[in-house]
Amino acid sequence: MGCASRSTTPPIHPDSPAIGSCRSWRTRDSALWLNTEQRYLIRFKRGRFTHIDESRGLVGGPYAIYEDPSGQLFIGSEQGLGRMEGDRLVPVAPEVIRGRW
Repeated sequence: MGCASRSTTPPIHPDSPAIGSCRSWRTRDSALWLNTEQRYLIRFKRGRFTHIDESRGLVGGPYAIYEDPSGQLFIGSEQGLGRMEGDRLVPVAPEVIRGRW
């Protein structure tokens, strides 16, 4: 997985706001991940957009996306580190890894 591009992008769906400048990554499962300057994290997989936000476990704006050799996806945010499990972001060692409060 790697950063595919950094570009200015119009709205991706009629119900979505313009996302401005973003970074994008493609993971092994062919999902496209967008990390926007408005601090959105969006996944496009199998023809469906999913916003990863507080309701799915994201706390604070995302800063980094990393896919390990086994395909496990990690998201670094202002508040710490999370691991994707399905459609949810689960904190990794929140008592040890802390972001800015």
